[in-house]
Amino acid sequence: MRFGLVPAQWIDADGVASAVLYDKGVPGPKDIHFPEDFGDLEGKPCTVVLDMRPKDPTFNGIVYDHHPGHPETRNYILHWDRKPASIIVYESLLPTSPELKGSWKVAVGAVGDGQPELIPKEVWEMNPILLEEYGGIGSSYGEIRVWSRPLFHLLSSPINSLCRINDPAEAIRVLKASNSPLDLLLAKSVSDAKEKIAKDRKQVLEDYPLIKFRTVNLLVFESPTRLEGILSSELEGKTGKVTLVINKATVPARFSLRGAYASLIAERLTKIGAEVGGHEAWMGGSIRDFNLEKLIEALQGI
Repeated sequence: MRFGLVPAQWIDADGVASAVLYDKGVPGPKDIHFPEDFGDLEGKPCTVVLDMRPKDPTFNGIVYDHHPGHPETRNYILHWDRKPASIIVYESLLPTSPELKGSWKVAVGAVGDGQPELIPKEVWEMNPILLEEYGGIGSSYGEIRVWSRPLFHLLSSPINSLCRINDPAEAIRVLKASNSPLDLLLAKSVSDAKEKIAKDRKQVLEDYPLIKFRTVNLLVFESPTRLEGILSSELEGKTGKVTLVINKATVPARFSLRGAYASLIAERLTKIGAEVGGHEAWMGGSIRDFNLEKLIEALQGI
C-alpha cells in the first residue's frame, strides 16, 4: 500500500500525525510519498492521500482531508471534515482499529492545526499527562527565567521543527518511535532541529527587512530552512496585519500567508502565477519565476 502526504515544503504536525495514526490503524507495509507540489500525484502511485487535496479528481483511492475545494465530481472516496486531518483519520479508523483508542498522538495533529478543543474526550481521559505542567529554565541578564505550559500545548513543535529543516521522514520516524509525549519532546533529532531553526531565524531577522504596505506585511528571504510558516505567524500576531513571507531559496519560491483577510491577498498572488492552498486565514503556496517587482506591484493599492 502506498499513500501520499503533503510535500516536504508543506507537511506539518497534522500531516505527520495523520500518517502515524493511519500506519498504526491499517496493517501492512506502506510507502510514504511527499509530492513536490500540493496534491500532485502524477507518476507516483498512491492508494491513500492524507491531509491533502488531489489535483486530479480522477484519482482512484481514499482521501482523508480537511482542506476546502474538493470537486463534487471525483473518483476518490473522501473522508472530509473541518477537523484536523489527524482527527479525521482517528475517528474514521477507530471502529475497525480499536487499538487506536485514546492515542495521545491525535493531540499532536490537533494542536499543530490550532484546534486542541477538538481532541476527543477519551484522549484526555486516557492520557492525564497531557494536562501536566511541563517547562524549562533559562537566564536573561543573569536572572533565572522559568516557564511552563500544559504538556499538550508543546506536542506539535517537535514535529514542525523537523519538517522545517526538510526532514519529514525523521518526523514520522520519531513520532512512531515515541511511546509517550516526553519521548517526543526529548528526542535528540528534535533538539538539533530546534537549534538550527533558532540560528537560521535569528540570521533572517537580522539580514532581511520587513516591507510594510497599508494592509499587508511582506518579508522576502533566502534560507534552506522552512521558516515561512513560523515567521508569518509571529509577525501576524505582533502586528495584527496579514503577513506574507516568501522563501526565494526554494524553486519555486515557497510562501506562507497568515491573517483574517488572507484570501484577499491570495487573489492578488494568483494573478502573478502563484499556486495557493490551505485554509481561509492560514495559507501557503508557491510562485514560479518569482519576481519581487511584480509582487510589489500586485500588492500595492490593497
